Amino acid sequence: MDFEGLESFLSVAKTKSISKAANLLHITQPTLSTRIRKLEEELGFVLLTRSWEGVTLSKEGYHFLPNAVQLLQELSNASFRLTGADATQHNYSFKTISNDPKVFRIGMNIWLAPIFTEQIITEMALSFPDIEYRFVTRPTNILKDLMEYECTHVNIFYQNEKETPFTSTPIYEDEMVLVCSKKDYAAIKGDPKNVGLLNKPYLVFDNPVLANNIRFITSAISHLDVHRFQEVDDLNILASCISKGIGYSILPASIFQHYFLQSYAASTQMVPFSGSLWTLPIHLEYKSDPDALFKGPIQSIQNNLLQFFNKVNVS
Repeated sequence: MDFEGLESFLSVAKTKSISKAANLLHITQPTLSTRIRKLEEELGFVLLTRSWEGVTLSKEGYHFLPNAVQLLQELSNASFRLTGADATQHNYSFKTISNDPKVFRIGMNIWLAPIFTEQIITEMALSFPDIEYRFVTRPTNILKDLMEYECTHVNIFYQNEKETPFTSTPIYEDEMVLVCSKKDYAAIKGDPKNVGLLNKPYLVFDNPVLANNIRFITSAISHLDVHRFQEVDDLNILASCISKGIGYSILPASIFQHYFLQSYAASTQMVPFSGSLWTLPIHLEYKSDPDALFKGPIQSIQNNLLQFFNKVNVS
């Protein structure tokens, strides 16, 4: 896939103008048009529709847009993992495919979906039964970009360093914990600092949720003096590897409680770090001037989640 073509396509989708997109990328208009034409040839369909009124995305362009965004974001995540450099300094933004403006769109990190989905569904059914809604599960950075173009109305995610102009409310500090097998728990005597005694790999969960919090991952690996690694790209595989004693990992406590305890309670163990060494803040974010139709649901979901975690803290 042509990176420059994707970059050019997204710039046009953002600015809705060939000239503005070319200026944004510091290239000439013919160069930008050539890049997009090559991308269209590679894909086998037209991305843009040109007329005297300007340029718009074709039906195929709207359909392809989220894939283009995901491809560029994955390249960014790969750069973080391989070099540690800030590869997201370029602001790849976008406009999502056709969405009904009357549909309330709720963005969430996929890891948080098992925790919040049922609560939100219940709240919407009780308080806003006439409002149609849709869940959008994406990594934090993508959710933040989606909100910029009103592709989501409220986002719930693990906060990171990427700043936004939106209203952001802290919901909960999710403690990061060591997760290992029961046998490995006994071997390290319940102390995370002893993981070196296991001579087993740290299972690196190749997931954008944690890739968006690269500073935490680097700090955790350094603190535990990890020297062996094994990459895993699926939560089910990660859980199975841990339960079988292949290795260990560090995950949010809520994920262990809502996922591992469902299927792996007998074979895995959560090990807190002394003094709650690391936490990932869960935030709820929305625009300061949301659509009037969705102000009520946003406030209701926020209050509901705050009450839920207040009960968790008390208990």
